Amino acid sequence: MGPALRKAGHTLHFIDIANAFLQGDPIDRPDGPLYVELPWDGLPGVPPGSLIEVVGNVYGMRDAPARWHSCLDRCLRAEKWTPL
Repeated sequence: MGPALRKAGHTLHFIDIANAFLQGDPIDRPDGPLYVELPWDGLPGVPPGSLIEVVGNVYGMRDAPARWHSCLDRCLRAEKWTPL
């Protein structure tokens, strides 16, 4: 794909966004809130044994990739980027 794009006069760029799925749109769960247990080493300021409500996307959730892509697409289009 790279050589064909270069031949057509395009430049191909790749990026890796750390924690990309965490950067997506907030989740809207029709089935109600999603709660998770604390990590084994806990979280600062959160009492042990607490449950945490998930309000954003998390790697491994079925719809996280689509939500991240939707957020990225909207942000890039707002900056006047156009898809190829």
